[in-house]
Amino acid sequence: PVVTKALTSFTLFTLGDITAQLLDGRKSFDFSRTLRMSLYALCFIGPVSHLWYNKLEALVAKQLKVQGPKGVVMKIALDQLLYTPPTIALFFTYMSFSGGADLRSALDSAQRKLLPTLKVNWVWWPLVHS
Repeated sequence: PVVTKALTSFTLFTLGDITAQLLDGRKSFDFSRTLRMSLYALCFIGPVSHLWYNKLEALVAKQLKVQGPKGVVMKIALDQLLYTPPTIALFFTYMSFSGGADLRSALDSAQRKLLPTLKVNWVWWPLVHS
């Protein structure tokens, strides 16, 4: 269910950010960042990902009738090309804007970070998904 996905995303993003900050060797912990990240996961990533992956499965397996390894490759490709770029752009925009930046600065920051992030993402996540 969508509530389970939202709560799972919230928990994983919270633990992930806490871990990242501890490993980063920060002198002070940024609770605000963790809260913003957690709320993004709860309100966006969990629910929207739930809907996206259900629709993706229905499209590839049921409508296009692509199964097995070809279906997996198709779902990964569609996910990485259609869902990932706007999700990452929104994440960067949200984190910057909710952290105090004005909207123009938040959008500029997201635009600068998007392609380098996607390049790294496209190396690792297809391997993780498969």
